[in-house]
Amino acid sequence: MTTNTLARKFGQNLLKTGENLIKKSFELKPTEITGITARTFIESYYPNAKVILMDGKYKLIGWDKWQDIIESDPTDLFKYIKDERDCDDFSYMFKYQIIRTLGIPCIVVHGHCYDEKGAWLFGHFWNAFISDGKLYFLESISDNWVEVEKGKPVWIPVGMTDKKREYRGIEFEF
Repeated sequence: MTTNTLARKFGQNLLKTGENLIKKSFELKPTEITGITARTFIESYYPNAKVILMDGKYKLIGWDKWQDIIESDPTDLFKYIKDERDCDDFSYMFKYQIIRTLGIPCIVVHGHCYDEKGAWLFGHFWNAFISDGKLYFLESISDNWVEVEKGKPVWIPVGMTDKKREYRGIEFEF
């Protein structure tokens, strides 16, 4: 066995041990909903959105636990690099970290951002959660989040700036 092989195996064992410690530290007690319930819930906020469900049931946790997870997750510590490590990478990285360490799915949302006059600015990716009967959006680049209110625009500071943009979701991948 080479030194590199040993190093990889040791690193994988460290990751597994760390993931187990993280999972135990949150003391999660998730509830489950069906995929149909998740779809209906998201469509009640965004009737024209495409909702992509990969599973028949999903685990949900309380918003207080999500706040602890968001605060401790390292995704926002990575450096933003335009066209290389940007919004889609951050949103999928966050989703992967959470499902890998905690077994709790979150949603990746693709949509658009608009300025205060309603002018389209750019396409964007972010995360969303169903928690405590509400829908939340998370800007995983910066850990900024907001509770979504039905029928009202969603304003979140984009990325690492303080400039708020209106988020309109088009595609929700659970």
